[in-house]
Amino acid sequence: MSNDSNYLYHKPSNILRLSERQIYRTKSRVEREGINGILHNSRGTKRARWLTQDVKDRIAQLYNTKYKGFNITHVTEYLNTEEKIKISKNHLGKFFSREDFIP
Repeated sequence: MSNDSNYLYHKPSNILRLSERQIYRTKSRVEREGINGILHNSRGTKRARWLTQDVKDRIAQLYNTKYKGFNITHVTEYLNTEEKIKISKNHLGKFFSREDFIP
């Protein structure tokens, strides 16, 4: 890149607090896709860790029966390995701390 093109990406990167590479990639996406190129590609898609109410009910049932007395770390490990319910320790902790969760 020449000095002019370097400056072209440097100033917007400082203003937007993005790297010059991010500015370059966003510019390329806008040229290809139009104004929608600014939007994040995963916008509107369901998150991979999103839990249905059935799964939440199953977690609560397992926590109150099979894994009663387990701490969050152990419950997470057993849910991931034995029950094939993929959930992080942080997400499970948030789930347990919710008002509507009844242990």
